[in-house]
Amino acid sequence: MAGEKKLTIRDIARMAGVSRSTVSLALNNSPLVNAQTKARILRLIEEVSYRPNAMARGLVSKHCGVISVVVPPVSHVFSDSYFSESLSGILDAASEVDYRVAIETANEEFASGRRPERLFEERRTDGLLAVGALISDRYLERLFQAGRPVVLVNSELGETPATIADNEEGTVAVVHHLVSLGHRAIGYIKGPDITTTGLQRDKGFRNGLRLAGLPYREDLMACGDFSEKSGYEAMAQILERGPAPSAVFAANDMMAIGAARRLKEAGLVVGRDVALVGGDDAPLARYVEPPLTTLRQSMYDLGAQAARLLLEWVGNKRPPARRTVLHTELVIRASCGAARGARAVPGL
Repeated sequence: MAGEKKLTIRDIARMAGVSRSTVSLALNNSPLVNAQTKARILRLIEEVSYRPNAMARGLVSKHCGVISVVVPPVSHVFSDSYFSESLSGILDAASEVDYRVAIETANEEFASGRRPERLFEERRTDGLLAVGALISDRYLERLFQAGRPVVLVNSELGETPATIADNEEGTVAVVHHLVSLGHRAIGYIKGPDITTTGLQRDKGFRNGLRLAGLPYREDLMACGDFSEKSGYEAMAQILERGPAPSAVFAANDMMAIGAARRLKEAGLVVGRDVALVGGDDAPLARYVEPPLTTLRQSMYDLGAQAARLLLEWVGNKRPPARRTVLHTELVIRASCGAARGARAVPGL
C-alpha cells in the first residue's frame, strides 16, 4: 500500500520481544541463538514479509554480501562483554543493509598464513573488521596496504582505518577525579602494552599525574593482562611493597574486580579505605559491591560505527578517514568514595 511504513529490524525485534542483536544473529544463522528463538523470529519475518530495502539489495548484488569479523583465539571471547557488545553493534549495522557476518579466529595459522588474503581472492568476504587486534598483528596492515577494506575496532595499526575510544583523555579525567577527591598516592594496575587500549590508558594515566603535579611511582604500579586473576595478583604485589595507596586505577573493570577481592582479603574496604576505579563499564561493574566507578567506552557503538565505515568503503570504493574517535565517560559510583548516585562525566 502506498505510504505504508516499511518494517525495519527494530520493528522485528520489538514484535518478537527480543533485542536487535538477537534478530541479527538469527538472520545470520548464528549458533549463539537457540533454535526455538531463531525459529520464532524467522517465522515472524515470513509472516510480516520483512525484506531488506532497495539500497541493501543493490549493495549486496554487487558483492558477496558478507563481512568478516576477526576475534582473538581465546575461549571466553563471546562471554566477554568487550567482544560481545562490539559484535552486537557490528551485527546490527550489517543487518541494516542485509549483510551477513562471518567470524574468523586470529590464531597463529590465520595471522601468519594467507587465509586473510584468500577470503578476498575467493570472494568469501567484502571486508574485514578486527576486534581486539594486537599491535603485532601486521597482517591487517598488509591487507590495508594491498587495498583491501579493513577497519579496526578500538585498535590502531599504522594508517589502517580504525574506530577507537578516547581512552587517553578519558584516563586523564580519571586521575583528575581522584586528585579532586584528595588522593595523592594513586596505585596503578597497568594493561598490556601489546594492545592499543593498554598503551593509551597508560599514556593518559602518566599525563594525568603530570598535570596534577604528581610523580609516577613504580612502587605503586603493577602489570596485568586485563583478566580478574591478573588484577588480584597485581594488587597483591602493590600491597607487598608497603602501605596500601589511598586510590587505585585499574586499566579495565575485570582487573579492578580482582584488585577489590585482594583489598578485601587485606581487611581494606573499597570506597572507604581505598578508592577504586576501573575501565570499560562492563555489565558486571554496576552489580559488584560497592558498584564500580569506571571509564565507560561503548563497545557496541565502536563496533557499529566500524561496520558502517567498512560497508561505506565497500560501496564507495574509498577508504574512510584513518581515525574515528568516540568519546568516553567517567561513570562515578560508590567504589571511589564519591557521591553515591551514579553520574557520568565526559572525558576531559
